[in-house]
Amino acid sequence: MDASLRLLKKRMSPRLRSDELPCRAGLFAIIFIAAILVSGCPARNAGGYSGDKKIAIVSLRNISRGAADEKMIRGALADALKNIDGIDVMNIDDVDKLLNNNGRSTSQTILSVKDLDVAGADLKADGIFFGNITTYHIPSDQEKTSGSFVPLCESVAKIEVILRYYDCSLKKVTWTCPIIGYSKLIILKIESFGVNMEAAIGRFKEDFIRKIKKQKAIL
Repeated sequence: MDASLRLLKKRMSPRLRSDELPCRAGLFAIIFIAAILVSGCPARNAGGYSGDKKIAIVSLRNISRGAADEKMIRGALADALKNIDGIDVMNIDDVDKLLNNNGRSTSQTILSVKDLDVAGADLKADGIFFGNITTYHIPSDQEKTSGSFVPLCESVAKIEVILRYYDCSLKKVTWTCPIIGYSKLIILKIESFGVNMEAAIGRFKEDFIRKIKKQKAIL
C-alpha cells in the first residue's frame, strides 16, 4: 500500500509543478515590470515634493525718489529664478494675495526676522527674497535730448535694489547684495530711443542671475 502511494505521488509531482509554472511566470513578470516602473520614476520624498527649494519674492520697499514699478522688478527677479535649476519660485500674485489676506503686507515696513519667519510659515516657503528699491529713474524727454556729445548720468534709466535672502530653516538672512541695471548711455541725441526701462530691466536680470549663481547656500 505504501509503495502504491509513493508511486502515485511520484507520477503526480511533475504535473503539479508544470501547473504552477504559468502562475509563477506571471508573478515574476509583474515584479519585473514594477521594478522598471519604480526605477524610471523621479525620486520624491514621502510628501511628494520634488526637492526643489520653494522661494518667495515678497513686496520690495521703495525708498528711491522715483515712483518705482515694484511689481515689474519682482517679476524680473522671478523670471530670472525660473531659469535656475533647483528653485521653484512662487507666483508673485499668489504671494501678495496670501500675505495680504493674512494682514502681512511687506511693502511699507522694515521686516524683522520674526516678520520673515511668520511670512515663510504662511507661504510654506524655504526661502524669501526681500529688500529695498534704492534707485529707480526713468529719464524725462528733456534729459534724453539735452545731451549732445557728452553722456549725462541723468539720461540713463537706472534700477538698483539692495536684495536680501532669508533662509526659513536657518531663521536668518544668509545673503545681501546690490542688484543693478542700467540702460545705454546717451552720447548722441539720436541714441535717445535706446534709453528706456526695458533695457535697464534686462541688465538688472543679468546682474541678478550672475550674482545669485555664486551664492551656493541658496541653490
